[in-house]
Amino acid sequence: MSRTNKTLDGPIHPCKLWLQWSSDGSIWKAWNKETKQNDYYEASSLKFIVLDVLSTLTGYNDKAQKGYYANEVRSLKDPFRLMCDGKLMSEATWAEIKPMFSDVKFTASVYVMCKGEGIPEYTLANMKLSGASLGSWIEFVRQVGGNRALYENIVVGVLEVGSDKKGKVEYSYPIFQVVGRTLSEQASAKADELDIQLQQYLDHYFSNGTQTHTEVAEFYPTEIDAPSPVEAIDPESIHF
Repeated sequence: MSRTNKTLDGPIHPCKLWLQWSSDGSIWKAWNKETKQNDYYEASSLKFIVLDVLSTLTGYNDKAQKGYYANEVRSLKDPFRLMCDGKLMSEATWAEIKPMFSDVKFTASVYVMCKGEGIPEYTLANMKLSGASLGSWIEFVRQVGGNRALYENIVVGVLEVGSDKKGKVEYSYPIFQVVGRTLSEQASAKADELDIQLQQYLDHYFSNGTQTHTEVAEFYPTEIDAPSPVEAIDPESIHF
C-alpha cells in the first residue's frame, strides 16, 4: 500500500448501491452504512440495464441473529464459501450445502446500471434475488430468450408486484418486464463504461479463489430478510 496505490487487499468493489427486495413492503431497499438504516425506492421508479449475473448464497441465521453471505460464482460446480457473522460455516458446492443448511438460500447476484427516482445518475448497482424474487427473475430470463438476451439493448423494470401466501405468511415479489428495447448513446456508453469497471474488478476477484467481497458484510449486516417462503424454481438446473 502507498499514497497512490491503496489497494493492498485488491481493488475496491465499484458497485455503489446494493439492492434487495423488501417482501413485506413491495419496494426496493438498500442498506446505508452511514445512516445505519435502509434507503427505499419505489418498485416502478427504477429502470435497469443488466451488466452481469452471478450466483451467491444468502439467508438468515435465527440463532446468531445474523445474515449469511458468500462468495460469488459463475458456475454451480464452483464452491461457495458460506459465512455468518465473520465465521466460515462451510466451503462446498451448492448441491452439498443445500441439505446441510435449511436457512440458506440460493441467490442470483444481478449487476445492473440503474436510474430512477432517488437515483438521478446512471449508477452501478447489485440486486440480490432469492426465493420468490429469484423465481420471478428466472421466469423473466426465460421469457426474453435466455441469458444471452439479457445483454442486448433491453431496459428492465418492475411495473407490477406479485403477491402470494404460504400458510399464514404473506409475501410479495417483483415482476420483471422489458420496458424498452433501445438505449440512448449516452446510456449505452455509460453501461459499457460501468461494465468495464465491473469486469476489471471481477477479473481480480476470481483470480484470487473463493473469497467473499469485503463490502458484502457491510451492506448486508443483519438486514437480510428471514428466508422467503417460496423457492419457486430449483436453481440446480439453472446456470447463470
